[in-house]
This record gives sequence, structure tokens and C-alpha cells, in this order.
Amino acid sequence: MNHKIAVMPEIITFEEARLTDLPTIIQLLNQLVPEQKNELGLMLVDLSESIKSNYNKWFVIRLNGQTVACCQLVIYRNLIRSPYKKAIIDSVIVDENYQYIGIGRILIKKTLEYARENNVGKVQLISSYPRVSAHSFYEKLNFKNVGYGFILDLNSVENQFISATA
Repeated sequence: MNHKIAVMPEIITFEEARLTDLPTIIQLLNQLVPEQKNELGLMLVDLSESIKSNYNKWFVIRLNGQTVACCQLVIYRNLIRSPYKKAIIDSVIVDENYQYIGIGRILIKKTLEYARENNVGKVQLISSYPRVSAHSFYEKLNFKNVGYGFILDLNSVENQFISATA
């Protein structure tokens, strides 16, 4: 999948991520979650698996060949939505130097087109509370804030729930 959109004089390209994109994806993710420590080897394995999968994709936007945005799309089957699939868009990030010029809109639009082509009926977009301007952006794209999301860190030493109930 390779879509080119001419924006004078720039060329914007939407593509599935390649292994060579990983250093730039890490830089983008560090803008999103600076406190996260990334292990390059593990991330290479994950991105490699994603490239082979139709259900877990990383997409990038290139501006004149330079990667300036990325997101992850995870597609899964859900009995309630059958025969359609559901999807989650996560880790949406546009380089801070390229925000507010339409890059994010193109990234989301093209990701949604990919989802629709793959028989997805509903898409959930995940965003953390502090990203207020991103929330406003998603609402302008017709995403609705429909509830709460909860995360349980299974690797956290502080989390004793699982071992206490085993």
C-alpha cells in the first residue's frame, strides 16, 4: 500500500512501516511517551511481526521522503460486531515540528480506509488523558468519546492483584 498525495511543493506518502522506519518510529514514540524505555531488539521483532500480519499494522506518513508521523492499527474479530471486525488505532503521533498542517488528518483518514478495506465496522482510538488537543482533533474527525478505558500493567511489581487472587 503506497498512496501519494501532492501538496505543492511537498509530496506526502502514506505507507506501511518498514523495518528501516524503526529508529524514526522510536523517536516519534519518545515524543509521545518520553519516560518509556524502548528495547530496540524487541521492537524490531514486534515490527517485523507486524509487517507480516494483516491484523497488526504500523503506518507512517512521509513528507518528501522523511517519516513525520506514525500510528498502529490492530484489527480483531468481535462476536458482537460479526460479520464485521473491530479495530483499535493506537500510538498516533505526528512529529512536533509538523503538527497542525494536515498530516494527522491524512494519517487517520488513510488508516481508516485500510480498516474499511479489511471489513472493519467499528474503530476505537486510544489516547491518554493529557493529550487534550489531540482529543479535540479526534472529535473533529467524528470520533466520539464513549466511555472509559482501563489499563492493568501486568509487569508492574506494585500490582499484586493477579498473584493475590491466584
